[in-house]
Amino acid sequence: MATLSVVLATKDRPGPGAAVVAAVLHQLPADGEVVVVDQSVPELAEQLRASLVADPRVRWCPSWPPSLPVARNVGVRAARGDLVLFLDDDVHLHPGCLAAHVAAYADPRVGGVVGRIVEARLVPNSPRVRNDVGWDGRIRTRLDGNQDTWVTTLKGANMSLRRVALEAAGGFDPGFGGTSLLEDADLSARVRGYGWRLRFVAAAAVDHDHLPAGGVRHDPSSTVGWRFHNTARFLRKHRGWLGVGLAVPTFSALAVRESWRDRRPDRALVLLAAFARGARAVAFR
Repeated sequence: MATLSVVLATKDRPGPGAAVVAAVLHQLPADGEVVVVDQSVPELAEQLRASLVADPRVRWCPSWPPSLPVARNVGVRAARGDLVLFLDDDVHLHPGCLAAHVAAYADPRVGGVVGRIVEARLVPNSPRVRNDVGWDGRIRTRLDGNQDTWVTTLKGANMSLRRVALEAAGGFDPGFGGTSLLEDADLSARVRGYGWRLRFVAAAAVDHDHLPAGGVRHDPSSTVGWRFHNTARFLRKHRGWLGVGLAVPTFSALAVRESWRDRRPDRALVLLAAFARGARAVAFR
């Protein structure tokens, strides 16, 4: 039986983070472990560390400065399991979530699993189960379905991978900055490039609060800028300059819309500059 490591990257959410750890321990096999990678400010980090359940299966790893891809890479290096499950620090596990993740790997083709995610704030924009990046750079997603199926992209709030697939792909790209949008899609594409398949498993379910404070939240202007940057980075890495070019009309229109909404004529140029930086700065494989 494959062993399981659960990696929880957390930032400035000691209460929700501790609740996730407690829920994981309730489902975790005796040979499993939880690696808590904490990027909180010192006082909140100490609050979380002090509130964690005293269990030998729990390890607390502080990490600074904050970066979700870096935190997840720290967790992978610390983890010892054959399977690594990543959870956000504001989810609520359904019964049997961890067992459903592990069971999916009985199929040797499966390199990664995304479980069912019931979003409290985000509205799905697809009529069917999917999670992928279109040629226009926009994300189409619905991960609250009830039927298992193959998908092209995992979602970091509730995803697991074989360690061998993670290591072959080289881990998470820290170049996906800010809100880290698409760092999970980037890793998914690299894992699939090594021949692994990705599975949506409905029984591996969580509710996702998507809390407005803590985590990787930024002010709205910063969030939009990182969306432009990270989308361009993803497209350049996996679809080349042609993929970047095909998304330019969509993101130009989005930039103009943001500029009009903010009543700032320069806003569009700032966002398109972020898009250009993302397309140019590609070093991580």
